[in-house]
Amino acid sequence: MTPTVFYTTILVPGIAWCQTVIPEVPWQRNARILGVAIAGQESGWEYRVQLDGGEGHSFWMFETIGVDGVLSDPLVGPMARSLARAAGVAVTAQDIWETIATPRGDALAVGLMRLLLYSDPLPIPPPYAPISCYDYYDHLWRPGKPHEADWATNLAEANAAVPLTGEIA
Repeated sequence: MTPTVFYTTILVPGIAWCQTVIPEVPWQRNARILGVAIAGQESGWEYRVQLDGGEGHSFWMFETIGVDGVLSDPLVGPMARSLARAAGVAVTAQDIWETIATPRGDALAVGLMRLLLYSDPLPIPPPYAPISCYDYYDHLWRPGKPHEADWATNLAEANAAVPLTGEIA
């Protein structure tokens, strides 16, 4: 799908659901842009299961260790557990990981993505700084097979997909 379709059909509904469960987490534009860019980088906005036999699930290609990292983080872990319970998913890394490989788990995956970003004490870089945004993504996602050459395009497409107006609070 295109980044715009991804934003409107996956991210926006996921954010709306997350805001009902964890309203304290902000969804400023740079977080939404980075979420779209990372999904482009990790899955090309197309795949919920990693194609090369890897362990990644969701458009953000969380591995079980990544899900466990979010669940066990002192700041965001309680919020992640709230999301899982609200989604009707057992609060285990394995159950969450299995769920986010399916369309049923899209909103939960949106929440995990945002909570991973939120767990970092550093602020999200501005969306017009591709090198800083890539470094931020690389630090948090630790991709096994990084494709840094694709980042600037994914970030530019994410910037274009996320509207300047109609902010989601």
